[in-house]
Amino acid sequence: FADGSAQQLSLPDADADAFEVVLGWVYTDTADIPAALAAGVAELADRLLLPELREQAVAVVEASVSASTVAALLLWAEARGPAFSALLSRLKGWYVENHEAVMRAARSPRLIVELMRDISSSPSKRARTL
Repeated sequence: FADGSAQQLSLPDADADAFEVVLGWVYTDTADIPAALAAGVAELADRLLLPELREQAVAVVEASVSASTVAALLLWAEARGPAFSALLSRLKGWYVENHEAVMRAARSPRLIVELMRDISSSPSKRARTL
């Protein structure tokens, strides 16, 4: 926390349901993290310097990744900074392994064409590892 002597901490942008999960973890050292709240719990846990809870929430986020959610999760993880870099790396790997399913799940024909063009013009996996 910025000021360890402060009596109050303001979290105006915190999701109330995610905060309830965080409080439960603080008091009981256990958390049942619903997939719908996992990202919010991970963010709050990171802000409140609760790395164990953050990693539990990140595991729930990662377990819920799908072809229709991976793009948003990549952007979200990238925006969260260094504490989420391992998740970002795993999400990138998931995308690479599942890019065809992601393309099928995309709802924008223009975006699909752009992504396919980008994939076809990128070096092959073999060339990248050399």
